[in-house]
Parts: sequence; structure tokens; C-alpha cells
Amino acid sequence: MASYASDADVIARFESERAVAHLTDDAETGVADPAVIAEARAYADGMINSYLARRYGFTSGGLVNTSDANILALLKSTCVDLAIYYLFARPGMEITARMQTFYDRIMQWLQDVVAGKADLPGASPPPSPTSRSPLFEFGTADEGTDSRRLFTRTTMQAL
Repeated sequence: MASYASDADVIARFESERAVAHLTDDAETGVADPAVIAEARAYADGMINSYLARRYGFTSGGLVNTSDANILALLKSTCVDLAIYYLFARPGMEITARMQTFYDRIMQWLQDVVAGKADLPGASPPPSPTSRSPLFEFGTADEGTDSRRLFTRTTMQAL
């Protein structure tokens, strides 16, 4: 599955590979564990998508459907920041007050996007619920269209 960021993007935020290894090396080999980095990115992607899913459509790879380079850069940066937060939230690590503040700002921004207080210009809205429902053509009571019951005792009596 696609991701907003790569392992290299996450690693590039640190001052050295040794710092990444310190956060990810559960086996104490002295080398960064790519599986842990991938897990952190999956957490970040999932967090972003869980908020944006209601307002925006997604590509087949599971990413927000946009071609706007600025939005893609923002989502990449957000993904990296959330992945780093995840790495510091692992057992034995410590989240600083600065990291927590930054994380809280990211979460507030995601909530603002959901609430309509912020937008992702160029991102496609999700498909209309009416285009996804095979039962829509029958109508529903809340739409004021014909909502009579198709199967009643009378219509089923001959069976």
C-alpha cells in the first residue's frame, strides 16, 4: 500500500542514522529496523486517512486523491511528524513537551479539516453516497420518495 512518506523521509528528519537506530532497534543490533519505521508510517497514514476519509476521496493506493504538490508536501510532512511521534511513544522512549504540543497541533488541524474549518485545495471529495448504494433507486422515507414496502404479507402470500 502506498504511503504519504517513505522510510527515507522519516530517517531524513533525524540528525543521524544512529538516532533512528536508537528509536527502532529493539534487537540491539545498532541498526535502524525498517519494520518499525514502516509500522510508524502505517500508523501515521492510518491516522491521516481516518480523519480525511469523510471529506475526501482516495486513490486506489489509499491516499488522499489530489495532484496538488503543496497538499502532497503537507501530507508528507504530517505523515513524517506523526511517524516520529509514534517512534517516541514506543516503550522505553520519552515524548517531550515540544513533541506533544506539535502532535496536538497536527491533531487539531486534522479535526479542523473534518469540521470544514480547513481544506485541502485540489483534493477530490468522496463519491456521492447515492452513487454507491444499489438500493438508492428505490428511495427512502427521509428523501420523501416512494418508500413503500416491497415485501408484505399480502405480496408474499402467494409464495
